Amino acid sequence: MQNFFNSDLGQTIISTGIPAIISIIGFIVTYYAMRRNVREEIKKQKNNIALEKMATVPFDIMQLYAHMIAPVTIENTIKVLGLTDREAKEYRNKAEREKNNSSIEMKELFNTIYSYGSEDAIRILATMQKHNYANMIEKVDAEAKNLLVAYYVLLATQIKYDVTGEVINPLSWYEINITDFEIHREKYKKYNNSVVNKLRLNKKMLA
Repeated sequence: MQNFFNSDLGQTIISTGIPAIISIIGFIVTYYAMRRNVREEIKKQKNNIALEKMATVPFDIMQLYAHMIAPVTIENTIKVLGLTDREAKEYRNKAEREKNNSSIEMKELFNTIYSYGSEDAIRILATMQKHNYANMIEKVDAEAKNLLVAYYVLLATQIKYDVTGEVINPLSWYEINITDFEIHREKYKKYNNSVVNKLRLNKKMLA
């Protein structure tokens, strides 16, 4: 065997075979490295698309909620603002238009969340809609209303976290939008935390 490797034929095989083997190994390594890089790039592109699609969704959720409740709060708003009869009529018409458009907004928004949202965001949305369907009656009790608000606020908070990595205290929304927030702080806290615990959301979202 030693004589064979020392022969011209053996030397030729060694001189051509070893580089060939090295080239084959290099090709295999390069192939799998490129394959991994392509997978990572595709995953990165998917994540970027999802982030782009979801970037404005927290704002859209709060806008949708505002449009939905506008007809409910309209008379109080007119009274607080001291609007004239003409202004009040215009305000009522505007609220009615927003109510009519809210169903279209809702469908588009919920489709976006389902298509690009995280598992937690979709779980909040699905549970929120289940809650809505169970309470589609003329007069909804206070608990159902408070839970609905908690779902909307947490959905926006969850998506903000998914997009930015920041977790804000959900009670901040109530503090900004509810005039008697301090009086009812514990109530809002209770409903918020009940949803967080029920859906096993990020504990940082506990109020």
